[in-house]
Amino acid sequence: MNLRRLFLLLALAACVLPSARGADAGRLKVQVLAEAFPPLQYADPSGVAHGASYRIVMAALAEVAHQTPLDVAPIEFVPMRRALQSATVQPNIIVLSVARTPQREQQFRWLAPVSPYELWIYQYKDRGIAPVKDFSQLRDQGLRFGVQTGSNFHEWLLRQGVGSNGENSSIDPVPQNGQNLGKAQLGRIDLFAHPEISLAYRASEHGLRAADFEKVMLVEPLSKPLWVIASRGSDARLVAALSQRLQKMRQSGQAEHIRLDAIREFNAMHHLDAK
Repeated sequence: MNLRRLFLLLALAACVLPSARGADAGRLKVQVLAEAFPPLQYADPSGVAHGASYRIVMAALAEVAHQTPLDVAPIEFVPMRRALQSATVQPNIIVLSVARTPQREQQFRWLAPVSPYELWIYQYKDRGIAPVKDFSQLRDQGLRFGVQTGSNFHEWLLRQGVGSNGENSSIDPVPQNGQNLGKAQLGRIDLFAHPEISLAYRASEHGLRAADFEKVMLVEPLSKPLWVIASRGSDARLVAALSQRLQKMRQSGQAEHIRLDAIREFNAMHHLDAK
C-alpha cells in the first residue's frame, strides 16, 4: 500500500469518529485502548495519535467500516492493566499490542498479531558479561538485575528462583523500566531487560544511544508477537470482519509495509539509531 492510499484510509477512519452532531444511532460503537508504547502507539505533544500498530488497526477499521458502519471513538492511552480490565467488562473494546499469555487466553478475542516483539537482557557496553543462550549461565554469578516492579520480566526472574534458595543474584525493582538504563550506565545494576523495538527511543530520553548497550540474552519465553484483541462480548460482526481484515493485511504484506514505514518515520523524527 502506498502512502497516499494509507492517508486516504486514515481519513476514512477519521470519518467514522463521533462528530459534534452526535453519533449515528445505526453505527456500532467501538472504543480503541492502548498503553503508550513508542513506536507502536503513542501520542505526540499535541495529542495526535501515531505509531505502527495504531496505523495498521485504524487502516483495518476503515476497511471494516465499508461493511459495518462504525462509530470509533478516538484512541485512549491508558495503562495496559486498565485497558485489559475494561475489555473484560465492556463490549466492542479493541486493545492494541497485547502479549498473548495462557492466563489471558480465554478472556479475550485474539484478532491477529500486529507486531513482532523481542525482549533482550542488556548490559551497559564493556561491562564484560559474555552473551549466553541459556539463563542458567547467568545464575549464581552474583549479578544485579534491574527490573520494573511487577513486570513480566520481574515475575519471570522470580520463577527462575533468582535471589532465593541460596542463589546469589539480586533483583533491584524500580517504578519505570527506563530508569534501569541510567542505573546500568552508572554501574548500579549489571543487567536489565528491555524490548528491542523501543530501546533506542528510551535510551535517547536518558541522553544515551542504543549502541551504548550490548545484548546478553534473548528472553525467549517473553518474546512473542503482540496482538490486537477484542473484548469477549464484542459484536460478532466486528470481531469477524476486523480479524479477517487484519489477517489479509498480514498475508498481503500490507501490514508489514505500514509497520516499517511508521518505524522509519519515528526513528527519523527522533534522530534515533537506524534499525
